[in-house]
Amino acid sequence: MPYSNAIPWISCDPEPGPEPTGGRDRAGRLDLQIGWDGTEAVLDLVVPGVTQAAPGIAHGGFLAALADHLMGFVAAQQDGRSAVTRQMTVDYVAPTPTSERLTIRARADTVTEQTVTVRLEGSLDSRLVTFRARGNYARVAPSRQHLRRSPADYDNLEERFDPVQVFSWLTDALKNAYRPAVMHSP
Repeated sequence: MPYSNAIPWISCDPEPGPEPTGGRDRAGRLDLQIGWDGTEAVLDLVVPGVTQAAPGIAHGGFLAALADHLMGFVAAQQDGRSAVTRQMTVDYVAPTPTSERLTIRARADTVTEQTVTVRLEGSLDSRLVTFRARGNYARVAPSRQHLRRSPADYDNLEERFDPVQVFSWLTDALKNAYRPAVMHSP
């Protein structure tokens, strides 16, 4: 069963997504459609041009955030327990162009009572690998659920994971960093 999640990475003029499997939705958010291929979570999307760091090249921070999001999703799918990032590394193998189809695959390597280790690979046309990531996720014990600031009784991952809260700092930081006054360029 696919998992759908929209993340307001970088707001801009709303535009329809290029294909239903991922892209910009009408609200200007990045629409993520996560599916499963056996034991791997698979995300196909066209990298939006607004995420570029250099002309036509996706920002590494954007790719790292995508990797963390998908690996965290995989970690949380192991017995349905919440998981939080402990450590993550990203290796950028080749530039990831914007406006091209990117396929990201993630799978759990090691699952213990306390941690989940996840590996991820991003590629163009399922051939050219542009980045790899590895994440170590701490599983939240049911006995620690009471430590949340507000009481919650969530039935599924979509309700448990609020991307607006998690990624709003990234959106603000990128918007501020790329203002002409900050970069000293027109």
